[in-house]
Amino acid sequence: MAASGTVRLDAVLHLSLSADVTVTGKRTFANLADVENPAENLVGIAQAASQGAITSRQLDERPLMRDGEVLETVPGLIVTQHSGEGKANQYFLRGFNLDHGTDFASTVGGMPITGDEGTTAPSRPSARRGVEWANYYSPKKWLVFDGDVSWSRARFTEFDPVGDYVPEAVGTVVSAGATVDGLHKAFGSIRLRYFGPRTLIEDNSVRSKATTLINLQAGYQVAKSINLAIDVFNLFNVADSDVDYFYTSRLSGEPLGGVADIHTHPTLPRTARVNLVLGF
Repeated sequence: MAASGTVRLDAVLHLSLSADVTVTGKRTFANLADVENPAENLVGIAQAASQGAITSRQLDERPLMRDGEVLETVPGLIVTQHSGEGKANQYFLRGFNLDHGTDFASTVGGMPITGDEGTTAPSRPSARRGVEWANYYSPKKWLVFDGDVSWSRARFTEFDPVGDYVPEAVGTVVSAGATVDGLHKAFGSIRLRYFGPRTLIEDNSVRSKATTLINLQAGYQVAKSINLAIDVFNLFNVADSDVDYFYTSRLSGEPLGGVADIHTHPTLPRTARVNLVLGF
């Protein structure tokens, strides 16, 4: 008797896989408010030299002699004071003239600041691009001509059917003038300021008019430490507007729903001021 059979062997192979995973990034993920002195230590975090965060602790510890010094916590930003009545501050960012704040945007908690209303309001993100051409010429030691022209384009970057124009963003600004200093103890200047038309609503269907102003200063050094000068603002007494807005308001006799129209803050009429400056 012969016996035969089949033997079956089941082999199970266990594979063990392992790997070391290293995650790297080009940027440091950090809360800017938690960075020690974020105005100076944002290497690898900020996307631009003038981008950063100012904490409330820094503002509390910083001595402030004027309001503009709050903004000067931004690296490279200089805010100068003007002596003219109702004159806005002048802003310079790393050598560039930012006009009276129309060429840069300010936000609080990500919400744009409406400077003329003193409030913040949620809005879409925007992008501003432009170019500035600055010129200075001094044919004589006591005479300087200067002229600055800037063009900028402001648009919302997030789509909305109402349009992508940023209301009240100035597109063209011209500043030019001539200055005399040290000419037989006499000094003076004449300056032109031009603000081009601005869009007032997002679809660009309503625009403001351009504004052109000329200011004059003339003076004389009475003594070594005494100067007498006269300033004339709006020399030609033009009836232009400082700021224009487009919104709905209602006057007596108008429909209950109001009328959407342009609202204007007029320029100051021709104004003269005499200055006596004593040096110590």
